[in-house]
Amino acid sequence: MVRVFKSGPATQAFLGTYLLSKGKSPVIVLPGGAEFKQMQALLALFSGSDQSLSPVWEHDWIAFPPYLAQQPDAVAWSQRWAALYALHYGKKPCGLIMTVDNLLPHWPAAEVLQENWVTLNKGEEMSPEILLEQLVSWGYTRRKIVTGPGDMAMRGDILDLHAPGYDLPL
Repeated sequence: MVRVFKSGPATQAFLGTYLLSKGKSPVIVLPGGAEFKQMQALLALFSGSDQSLSPVWEHDWIAFPPYLAQQPDAVAWSQRWAALYALHYGKKPCGLIMTVDNLLPHWPAAEVLQENWVTLNKGEEMSPEILLEQLVSWGYTRRKIVTGPGDMAMRGDILDLHAPGYDLPL
């Protein structure tokens, strides 16, 4: 274990990137949202790779967004579930950045992730009604057009949904 005190964010990001390159899984805990965004930018700079189009679980760094005690919106919930999924099923090793407030809430058991996901493959046939029913039970909202995380839309035989971990709808 390495702990770094009294150093700037650039030093922390550089050291985290170095540890990740050596096969370690660094965790960076930050005091708040402003520091979190700054660290995300620095890690992207030092990592040198643009992973914006790949799902979260394929990223080198998993960003666990700040915890909001009040009712978070769909975007925040989507980011949090994607981060949990990435930590459980994503590539190893990976780095984790989070704010200190994430150490307070009670997190769901690993079984919740194991039991509540569906894999869809290109060309595979699945009943849209069964999938729609499952999505509703997970809290998705049916809309005419998908505009953000937690939305789904049925257009003829085409199902659009904005799944956690993806920047764009599927």
